[in-house]
Amino acid sequence: MTSSSSLLLPTLYLGGCVIAMSGTKSQPLFGPNEARDQYYSLLSADKPVPELFLKSALLRRGMEAVKRVSQLQVEKQTLQQLMRQGTVGDSLWVEFQIAEQQEMAELQEIVGEANTFREGWGQFVLQTAAQMVEHEKLKELQVEMGRIREKEEKDAKKREEREKIEEEREKVKKEKERERALEELLKAEESEKKKGGKKK
Repeated sequence: MTSSSSLLLPTLYLGGCVIAMSGTKSQPLFGPNEARDQYYSLLSADKPVPELFLKSALLRRGMEAVKRVSQLQVEKQTLQQLMRQGTVGDSLWVEFQIAEQQEMAELQEIVGEANTFREGWGQFVLQTAAQMVEHEKLKELQVEMGRIREKEEKDAKKREEREKIEEEREKVKKEKERERALEELLKAEESEKKKGGKKK
């Protein structure tokens, strides 16, 4: 498993979040593994479950393992940097190593389970799971990009509407100023006429 995982891991999507800490205590990196629990629930069901369902559940379990191992890769780099800076203690590093060992054991177990369906299927499951995780990330990225583009279009439309309103206001303002100037000019001319009449 060591050689196969070393080939797999560099291709995985690197994503995750920085280890959350409160004081000197670290929060768990992962919650319950629902995908693994669901697989074992099907495996231990009273009535036999179709093999296709079991394979599908195992693939989902593989996807969850891939996500967790990917996150651990990122967290490891961050944690090592924090340790060099003296920000965290050795206890957090020990906890991290335990989590890392657990997830690597999970990968090995998935490979073993997959090989019970067909010899050599374990590596295929992990590769497929990694591809599906990557595809999910790309879909999420596309959705996010779509949201950003939609927001930008809405903002641009609002700016355009505001600019049109400002243009209309400016036009009205200039028209009023023109009318006012014309009125003053007419008044001035009328005043001049009256003055000229008095002089005669």
